[in-house]
Amino acid sequence: KRHQETIRGALDSQIGVIRTVDGDRYVWSHVMDEVTKALPAYTWLVDMGNAAPAVAPVAAPAPNAQADTTAAEPFVSPPVVFNVNGRTVDIQAYTRFLRQLEASPWITDVTPVSAQTVVEKERPVTAFTIRATYRQADSAYIRTVPLSESVR
Repeated sequence: KRHQETIRGALDSQIGVIRTVDGDRYVWSHVMDEVTKALPAYTWLVDMGNAAPAVAPVAAPAPNAQADTTAAEPFVSPPVVFNVNGRTVDIQAYTRFLRQLEASPWITDVTPVSAQTVVEKERPVTAFTIRATYRQADSAYIRTVPLSESVR
């Protein structure tokens, strides 16, 4: 039993190392896929990228406190907060885009930052900025497909 527990512990630590290295590998592919799915007609994106997340203050350790090195905490990556800048000729498309982003299992905290009417190529369009946060979806939403498939 001890031998099996030792093997299990070694496997758990190896899986933990793999998760820390490979954990956020496909974040931007998920973000771009979900934003593309939510984008309505007559709406286009100008820019999309990282935004500074709101950082909560961290309590400083007591000056004479000894660090507990026996309990190793797993590495938790900070949430990916991103901005989407776009244009639309239909204000209803903008609100539809917001609702469809909110409905995504991968995206949370969808917040409209700004929306104003600008003139682009002699036409009035609505320029908007949206801030959102990526989160790992529940396993029920994760679908795997083969990378390549032979066709005969």
